[in-house]
Amino acid sequence: MSLIRLQADANLPNAIVLGVRRIAAVEFAFSKDRLADGTSDPVVLSICADEGLILVTRDQKTMPSHFAEFVRRRDSPGLILVPQTMALSLAIDNIADLCEYSLPGEFANAICWANTLGFEYFR
Repeated sequence: MSLIRLQADANLPNAIVLGVRRIAAVEFAFSKDRLADGTSDPVVLSICADEGLILVTRDQKTMPSHFAEFVRRRDSPGLILVPQTMALSLAIDNIADLCEYSLPGEFANAICWANTLGFEYFR
């Protein structure tokens, strides 16, 4: 069985990564595992695409526009946006559920917006 592969952005709390890892069969890397401090959004997206990783971020200000520009040039495994205001426990549960009930490749070139009911997808 193939696992969903996730990469945390620098602004995602480590508690979310640890919580999702505890309850879901998923590969979820901390930001520091692959991304240097201060790495620009376009470079982060490129690294994730090269490694086949869905990026998980709380950056709803700049990342959606960078992602839209990125997927006009090349494919991406996807982007998961978690609101800053979302409780950590709800973010963990939502991401774990998303991974549990999804297939690798399902989020290609899509933005998944987390909300209190789960996720909304935009391509």
